[in-house]
Amino acid sequence: DQFLSYINEDKDNVTNPLLIFVFGIEDTDLVHPFYPEDSKINQNKQRLIYNENIDFYDPEILRWFDSFLKNLNRSDLFMNVQQTYSQWLTIGRLLRGFVTSNKKSVFLSDDDEFFVPENRNQTINAMEQLFQLFKGSNRFQSGSGDDNYRIGFLPDQKTKQIRAFLFTVNMNVTFNSYAVQDAYYNKLQDYFEERLEELRSTEGSNGHVYKQVKHGWFVSPQFLFYDLMREVIRGTYTSLIFSMLFALVVLLLTSGNVLITLYAMTTITFIIADTVAIFVLCGWELNILETIIIIMSVGLSVDFTVHYGVAYIKADWKKNQADIKQSTKNLHLSDGTNHQEESQNHNESLFQRLKRRHQQGNLQRFRRIKNSLTRVGSAVFIAGFTSFLAGVSMAPSKLTSFSQMGFFLMLIMFISWLFATWFFLPLLSFIGPIDRFGDIPFGKLCRCGKLSSPTVIRAVPSGNKQENLNDEQWV
Repeated sequence: DQFLSYINEDKDNVTNPLLIFVFGIEDTDLVHPFYPEDSKINQNKQRLIYNENIDFYDPEILRWFDSFLKNLNRSDLFMNVQQTYSQWLTIGRLLRGFVTSNKKSVFLSDDDEFFVPENRNQTINAMEQLFQLFKGSNRFQSGSGDDNYRIGFLPDQKTKQIRAFLFTVNMNVTFNSYAVQDAYYNKLQDYFEERLEELRSTEGSNGHVYKQVKHGWFVSPQFLFYDLMREVIRGTYTSLIFSMLFALVVLLLTSGNVLITLYAMTTITFIIADTVAIFVLCGWELNILETIIIIMSVGLSVDFTVHYGVAYIKADWKKNQADIKQSTKNLHLSDGTNHQEESQNHNESLFQRLKRRHQQGNLQRFRRIKNSLTRVGSAVFIAGFTSFLAGVSMAPSKLTSFSQMGFFLMLIMFISWLFATWFFLPLLSFIGPIDRFGDIPFGKLCRCGKLSSPTVIRAVPSGNKQENLNDEQWV
């Protein structure tokens, strides 16, 4: 229904729309893309770029156009081709009359075949008389009396030489969805490329006719909306990929840890996937506004995850070590500070050694997560809640853009907070980095590999005794 709302105004443009084949003009638009109607900006720009290689007075070119029109008439992709070909035959009969002086031979000739002059000079003279007959008009009346514009020649304003040739047919299709348009457009491209490939196989890649007509193309007014939707779809994927890459760089710079970045990108991917899935379940279809919303979801979904990730990395997990040692024993966690327990049994399997090393870091993970929740947990919740309320205020609007934006804000805030708190943090509690594992040595990279300063020993109070902890201080 959203698709049809754009095109229900004119049903004639949806059922069997016109298709225009163009030869002699390059498919290049030099008009400013943002100001197409501004005469000051576009006054010095050429509107059309002509193909200098094609010669419309060449008899071989006219014969190929005749065979191409006949082939169109035999294809089931088009309809009303006979009307176009009837006007083409009318032009041929007029050319025969201008070239042939014997009137009897004109009447005895076959009207079902297009007349092609013997040489280029005859074609030039016949075309000049043809334009004089119609007083420079590019409209030709067919034998059936149908005077609708279906064939046209574009002469040069100065030299009056023919620079372009175009003709129209109807497409044998009814456009009611993007999928139908996309499938039909691909069939058109394949059909046109097959005709050119047949000509190339006959003449060769440097063939006389092939070199002149290979730059032909087709267009339809109905393809304007199709082109918009196609670029929206392609742009959505492209923008989404670049947004994710930019988020990856930002996460690497802010967290300074490779594992935190990978876990955060996994969380963001799930957030975006769930958000888009809910949009689809709600019946949304991809359009310009929906594209903007999807691209925005990347930036909004990064926020909460980054806060938790940076707080996890910067957490001062070595404080109050003695105070929670007893609680960690109750949780069956190893504090990992007794270096005498590092004497391993060489008979242990690889899995047992990995399990023991993982358990030794559980204390640090537990304390880091507790510290990050204490420091930024409430701030993250309040930030998400205020943005959620902003979406609530926009959702009741009768304007589609405001209501969709409000629904998007509510959805993305809720899902982002949900995944950041109940997926990202539990993931860190299970396989989060400990100590400096996965850290990016920005200081060492900036010093171009210079040696760091000596290790400084500082004492941390732990109950009734002091424990020496080694901290690398980067100057």
